[in-house]
Amino acid sequence: MQQVPLPQDEAARLEDLARYEILDTPPEEDFDELTRLAATICGVPIAAIGLIDAARQWFKSRLGLDLSETARELAFCDHTILQRDLLVVPDAGQDERFRDHPFVTADPRIRFYAGVPLMTPHGHAIGTLCVIDRQPRQLTPEQSEALRLLSGQVVRKLEMRRLVAALQTSRAFAGNLIASSMDMIVAADKHRRIIEFNPAAEAAFGYRREEVLGQSVNILYADVGEGATVNAAVVGQERHMQEILNKRRSGELFPCLLSASVVRNPEGAVVGVMGVSRDITEQKRVEDRLRDSEQRYRSFVETATDVIFTISPQGVITSVNSAFDRYTGFPREEWIGKPYLALLHPEDAALSTQRFQQILAGQTVAPVEMRVCTKSGEYVTGEFTITPQMQDGRVVEVLGIARDVTERKQVEAALRDSERRFRDLFENTTDLIQLATPDGRVVYANPPWRRALGYDDADLARNSVMDVIHPDNRDQFRAVLDGLFRGVNVERFETAFITKSGGKVFVEGSATGRYDDQGGLMLTRGVFRDITERKRAEEALRGSEVRYRQLVDLATDIIYRTDPTGCFVFVNPTASRIMQYSEQELLGRRFVDLIRPDARAAAERFYGRQFLRKIPSTYFEFPAVRKDGTEVWIGQNVQILEERGQVVGFQAAARDITERKQAEAALHKAKEAAESANRAKSEFLASMSHEIRTPMNAIIGIADLLLETPLTREQSEYVKIFQRAGGNLLELINDILDLSKVEAGHLEMERVGFDLRELIEKTVEMVAIRAQEKGLTLTWQVSPRIPSVLEGDPSRLRQVLLNLMGNAIKFTDRGAIRLLVEPELDAQEPGRLTFSVADTGIGIDADKVGVIFERFTQADASTTRQYGGTGLGLAIAKRLVELMGGRIWVDSEVGRGSTFHFTAGFGVHTRPSHVASAAPVELKGLRILLMDDRDTDRMIMKESCSAWGASVTEAASGEAGLREFERARAAGLPYQLVLLERSIAGQDGFQVAERLKQIGDARVLMLSSDNRSGDIARARHVGLAGYLVKPIKRTDLMHAISAVLGQIKAAPEAPAGRSEDVPALRILLVEDSPDNRLLILSYVKTLPYVIDVAEHGQVAVDKFQQSRYDLVLMDVQMPVMDGHSATRAIRQWEQEQGRTPTPIVALTANALPEEIRKSLEAGCTAHLIKPIKKATLLTAISEQTRSVTR
Repeated sequence: MQQVPLPQDEAARLEDLARYEILDTPPEEDFDELTRLAATICGVPIAAIGLIDAARQWFKSRLGLDLSETARELAFCDHTILQRDLLVVPDAGQDERFRDHPFVTADPRIRFYAGVPLMTPHGHAIGTLCVIDRQPRQLTPEQSEALRLLSGQVVRKLEMRRLVAALQTSRAFAGNLIASSMDMIVAADKHRRIIEFNPAAEAAFGYRREEVLGQSVNILYADVGEGATVNAAVVGQERHMQEILNKRRSGELFPCLLSASVVRNPEGAVVGVMGVSRDITEQKRVEDRLRDSEQRYRSFVETATDVIFTISPQGVITSVNSAFDRYTGFPREEWIGKPYLALLHPEDAALSTQRFQQILAGQTVAPVEMRVCTKSGEYVTGEFTITPQMQDGRVVEVLGIARDVTERKQVEAALRDSERRFRDLFENTTDLIQLATPDGRVVYANPPWRRALGYDDADLARNSVMDVIHPDNRDQFRAVLDGLFRGVNVERFETAFITKSGGKVFVEGSATGRYDDQGGLMLTRGVFRDITERKRAEEALRGSEVRYRQLVDLATDIIYRTDPTGCFVFVNPTASRIMQYSEQELLGRRFVDLIRPDARAAAERFYGRQFLRKIPSTYFEFPAVRKDGTEVWIGQNVQILEERGQVVGFQAAARDITERKQAEAALHKAKEAAESANRAKSEFLASMSHEIRTPMNAIIGIADLLLETPLTREQSEYVKIFQRAGGNLLELINDILDLSKVEAGHLEMERVGFDLRELIEKTVEMVAIRAQEKGLTLTWQVSPRIPSVLEGDPSRLRQVLLNLMGNAIKFTDRGAIRLLVEPELDAQEPGRLTFSVADTGIGIDADKVGVIFERFTQADASTTRQYGGTGLGLAIAKRLVELMGGRIWVDSEVGRGSTFHFTAGFGVHTRPSHVASAAPVELKGLRILLMDDRDTDRMIMKESCSAWGASVTEAASGEAGLREFERARAAGLPYQLVLLERSIAGQDGFQVAERLKQIGDARVLMLSSDNRSGDIARARHVGLAGYLVKPIKRTDLMHAISAVLGQIKAAPEAPAGRSEDVPALRILLVEDSPDNRLLILSYVKTLPYVIDVAEHGQVAVDKFQQSRYDLVLMDVQMPVMDGHSATRAIRQWEQEQGRTPTPIVALTANALPEEIRKSLEAGCTAHLIKPIKKATLLTAISEQTRSVTR
């Protein structure tokens, strides 16, 4: 048998069951009929109505069962109340829940069960209506529905039974209430005939119940019409209450409070009226007396000058008298019903709340002062007295009286303030105050008096006033006291006290007396101020004034004072001496009258501004005129003199600055002369540059052109001599110009971003051929700790490096040149660098090291004869390095070489580095064998390859390299690339390369310090991967390795200057030199250019206006009209004609920066400096004519 769980609403279900009060009641026919009907409909022998409480199933009605109740755990119905609908068990013997149930296996041997839960209106199942058979069976649908209907009937009968019981109870209570009520209860039917008359009514009216039943209610009213009105009001309102005048049987009238309501039948129709009355005769008497009392109370309250108010226990104002309006300015109606706390000052709210709670708790509260807000927003102070109003032992109201004490508080505050000020005056003033009796006894001395004189209470008790007055002043003080006795107060006098230590205190004060009604002196009061410091200062001032007057009189500067209008009120003797006026002649005279007339307006404006703006101190220089008419220059400081914020005058210290002014004038003239000389020098240098560069342009240009023609070996050597000589002369001119600019301070340093490694590579490339011609090894290295992109002047840095590296190559016949760039030692900024150029040349004597950076100086006179040079290069390099924020020095040893060092400061540029070639090759994982006997070269090559990710193994000889190559191949880790020096440790690199190829497949890149004829062809023949000539640029090495590895394709070289790639251009050549015209025409003769020639600027302007040109090549210095004037004329004509500006390239032999600026300002688009190389000219033409269609 399964355990049945309790329903979820078990507690509520049991509560609903208890409300019916049906358990253990006798059988009732109504329920038995429903049981019989259920058994008949379902055709079963057993039926029951069972109710389930907490522990049992009790049968209200049963058919075919001998049991009146069962334990709950044995009840089939316990299952039924869980599912809230019909539960059918066709065969209990086959049902797992019931087959071992004792009611199945034994009597009453249930086989069939069907039960419907009894659901209360609240939705709780309190029991079942069930049918039972001893045979298995099924219910038809009609039988199932009938059972459900019958279960509803059972619940309705339970509800009816409960309601009937409740009604009976209610009626019993009502009867008892009516009979026992102290109030008169009278009921009448709808015809107003009395149907109920309780004992209280009998006693009040004097009628017995039997006498009035059935009679009209009118016999009870003093006014029949009023009774009818009451009846109508009750019927219309359902419930009505009013006072009414009733009539006793004796005819006596008495007042009652009537409460009446209608009585309706179940259908809602009015069947009568029920009235409950209470005799209020005594209440009326009390009310009359109370009314009289309240009237007297209200009259008192309304006429009271204090505010009288009442507050509910909830803190709400319930009443206030008219004084409230006067006190606060608010109409009282505005505050009735509002919280009283809203009227109080926020700071008083907490105290008020505390006192109010104490009142509510029945405690006695003393009067308290609080501030009340008035309608104007101000606060007045009130003294509040509050008492509780008790009823039935509890507070029902709080009565309060508030008295305006604002004026009293103000008087008290004023009194306290007066007392405080008096006390503060006495205690805290710096004045010395004493009170004494007429006989001189000191009765009070304030703290400053005691501190100043050092006396305590015991001292005052022993000494009189006269004892503390200094002996030198006692006679004077007696005279003061005598005056007080006569009623004469002394407003101001000076005296002196003697201190306890014997010192003297000077005071200034007043003495007054206090007198009785008869005029007798009662008390003397002295108020003194310590003027000891003032006395000392006055004494010191008198001495200082004497010294100051002596200083002013002896001063070599003019010292004077003026009034606010600028008139002299004091002058020292120096003013009279310099200006040649006497003191009397100067006093009263305006100082501006002494200023030279043409300078007075400026001086008046200057000092007027000082006066208006109240500038404390100014300095001004002006020319003045002496009495004899001579001129003197004055420089003066002027200070404003102020008293109480008002300007009372000026004080000045002036000096004769005539000699300084004369010196400044002379210096100005000398400066102008120097600037004129400098301009003359610059013009001379520009002219010299132009006169030398113009023919040099032709010489060097023609030499370049000759080298492009077939020449014999001897002719070629002659032409190269021209080139070298021209180059040396050009270098001399450039050095002279640079030195001139440096010395004149005209050399401007650029600040642009540049790639340091790219600059170093190109600089080394520029001198590499000279190094190779001498068989020198040229290497360079930049520390990886240096940022790639810097900010500075790259051209000036290149100039210094070219000078140092050129000198190193010039003075080195064998060995190596090395350039090293590292961060400056101990430098905090990342852009501080150290450059070192080391050579293995002739070296410098130690005694010459200190002078080689001077102009026109070399280590030895023989050096100039053997190596040439002007001695300007290092001087210029030194000045350039200094302009870059660094210094230059040299370490050298004769016969072993020199190392030139210099430092420089650069900014670190934020933009990424730009490399002309493709992105760096990725060599990660590539194994390279580097074979070179030069340690420096190996270090540089390894650093570059390792930076790209390669693994590099070094070998310092051919044999060591061959062994390493064979070892790696045998170990299964062959080298993918070999970098091999052409001449390594005395071995021929080509032979080593052939042996490498015999060992295995080797890709070899040959590195050579010499550009030997035929080596490149031999490298191709042997099958080498490439051939590079040192010094090797990183970009060239990168491209070569990339080509070897197949990572980038080597771009085929395009023939330079092919005419089919050059657009046909129409060019105007403006040049006064026939040689230079011939040179430029020769440069472009192979190109499809149409050249028009103009001998000077005027011809150029005429030709330009008559034809259209793609480009103008404009010489600057020409007769008739120079190039700049011609350019301006062309630009103006283009603007007038609305033409697009034509590119104009200035050609000048003037290399000064000012000349470039003048060219650009005139309207030129580019500027070339003579001598002009062919490649430079062709590049400029190409760049300026890119927009021309090809």
